Amino acid sequence: MKYLLFLSVLFFTGYSYGSEPVYEINPVVDVPVTVVTGLTSLGLHLFSDYTSPEQCRWCSTFSPDEKVRSTLKWKDTDISAVSSDLLLSSLVTATFSLGIFEKWGEGWKKQISDAILITEILAVSTLLNGVTKRVVARQRPYVRNEDESGYDVDYYVSFYSGHTSTAFAMATAATMIYGDKWLPQGVFAGIAFFSAATVGYLRIAADRHYLSDVVTGAVTGALTSWIILKLHKGKKEKKYSFYFSPLSGGGTIGGISGYF
Repeated sequence: MKYLLFLSVLFFTGYSYGSEPVYEINPVVDVPVTVVTGLTSLGLHLFSDYTSPEQCRWCSTFSPDEKVRSTLKWKDTDISAVSSDLLLSSLVTATFSLGIFEKWGEGWKKQISDAILITEILAVSTLLNGVTKRVVARQRPYVRNEDESGYDVDYYVSFYSGHTSTAFAMATAATMIYGDKWLPQGVFAGIAFFSAATVGYLRIAADRHYLSDVVTGAVTGALTSWIILKLHKGKKEKKYSFYFSPLSGGGTIGGISGYF
């Protein structure tokens, strides 16, 4: 958990300052990319009986992973698993909701653009994770340590944590797009990334992932979101303006209005 909190602190300091950026999409490119990656990711999940590995390629683990597992694993892993599902769902819902309420009553163009961009981040992050899971085929900790018999499509898809990757992708997107619109950006980032780190902690507590799965998921999700947003970064919003006004007795007065 302390490693994830350290990552949160890094993002906290990284997004605490700066002027407000604008992220622009090209519907001709972004909509097809979002649809294709989203449908491909959905297909991997729906046809997991055919796409999931039937045996592990990565069957061993690291000593630090085992030590962290023995320390953080909950006795009732089902509770922590459900908790991670609920918290992740809340993070995704909150990220989309911020766009809806950002400029209520001022038109939907910005909200729709942000929603497409966030959906693209979610789709790309999910597809990257799904492909990596199936290529690496790492054995889940509960399967390795509890000698599960038989086979399940979920047994060999431990690396890397999809929950954590999605959580950090959403935290990054929310912070970069909306971070200074609701709270001081540093405070917003701290809340967002602490919540994402908690998802990662709960995945370890649920015995679904090792620490290395979670840390890799956090870094990959955040980087995926950051790269996509950087590729869509437009001109910064103008936060000030010059004005000139004639005086009744003659002459002109000028100044600057806005915020910095």
